[in-house]
Amino acid sequence: MKFLNKLKSFKTLFAGSDGGRAQLQTAARFPELAQADYLRRLLRDQRDTAYGRAHAFDAVRSVADYQAQVPIVDYETLRPWLAEIERGIANVLVAEPVLCLRQSAGGSKRLPVTRRLQAEQAAALRPFLADWLALQKETAGRPWLWQALAADDAPSLGAVPLLQAAAQHPAKLLGGSLAAQLRGMGLCTPKSRGRARFTLLSRLLAQVDLAAMSLGDPVQAKALFDLLHTHLPELLKQLSPERRAEVAKLATQGPLVARQLWPQLQRVSLWQEGSMAAGATDLSPFFVGIALQTAPLQGAEATLTVPEVSVPGQAAQRGAPLALRSHFFEFIDLRQPRARPRLAHQLEEGGLYVPVVTTAGGLYRYRLQDVVECTGFWQRAPRLAFVDRARDDRALSDAVLQRAA
Repeated sequence: MKFLNKLKSFKTLFAGSDGGRAQLQTAARFPELAQADYLRRLLRDQRDTAYGRAHAFDAVRSVADYQAQVPIVDYETLRPWLAEIERGIANVLVAEPVLCLRQSAGGSKRLPVTRRLQAEQAAALRPFLADWLALQKETAGRPWLWQALAADDAPSLGAVPLLQAAAQHPAKLLGGSLAAQLRGMGLCTPKSRGRARFTLLSRLLAQVDLAAMSLGDPVQAKALFDLLHTHLPELLKQLSPERRAEVAKLATQGPLVARQLWPQLQRVSLWQEGSMAAGATDLSPFFVGIALQTAPLQGAEATLTVPEVSVPGQAAQRGAPLALRSHFFEFIDLRQPRARPRLAHQLEEGGLYVPVVTTAGGLYRYRLQDVVECTGFWQRAPRLAFVDRARDDRALSDAVLQRAA
């Protein structure tokens, strides 16, 4: 009863908040209650699914119950459940309809997407977009590139394949369903990744007044912009005569760079921490003269952090606050990998962890293949920075294991 009373008090306080940033601040002040409330609501709504019945969601009365009753899983464990979804069977992992199966960046995984999942991921991104617009008001009304929000391959469920989304009016993204609006203004591309990149880049080249880009993985971004060197003649054929002549003239002056192609481009966000640093460095010559900042830790499975907009003249902090309103999080401590995973409010500064997520996309105690570091706290919410990728504990780099020891 004491546990339930705490949750009711938290809901009252949370409901009084105004706007995404205020709600995020409230969750950061009370991370334990925010996370417990999220888990309670999610399990209540999913208890009658096949997975919920198999793991007795209706008997869970606390976070400790959940950790004791539901096993930690990986993608291979979920394959039989996902196969049923691909066959069109409903109510398998989630009660609401599955919109599509989102393919991971590496192409090896296909994970469910639901409207609730999209809304929860949007909740993590909306404060970032609001802050970015506040700092760069001149970008309003001009095109943005937003990558990694939309599902990019879902033929079995009849979804429109989307690789990226380009928003023509970013100010509108702050209200309603962010993901739905991005999809509505998206770039429809063929299923082939190579051809999809070509189509995306040709449309970007046509946008002379492109204002901002959120690219995520620098390796994928480099593969996109490398087409300027390997497929420029074909790309030029896709442009208007005027734009074609302009880009062709720039190409005769030396290697093409972003500032030449898009003179009004203000900001670009990339993953720049941990093992992604080298990829970001490789891209920096292309983005010379343009402000680079760290993108949110986001993948096909989950959104981990709420990105922060870097302010000129202010020292940037490592990491970004955990997206407490988007999912339920646990963390395997690499110093004690066999111990019960820690909760968000139990992380320690300097600790290295493997996230375990529970989401509205049908992932329950799903172990990610990332290693993150707790770099500090924003109020009581841990700040996380990406360190490395690993399929399992044995695949962790020696450097990471030495730091965790």
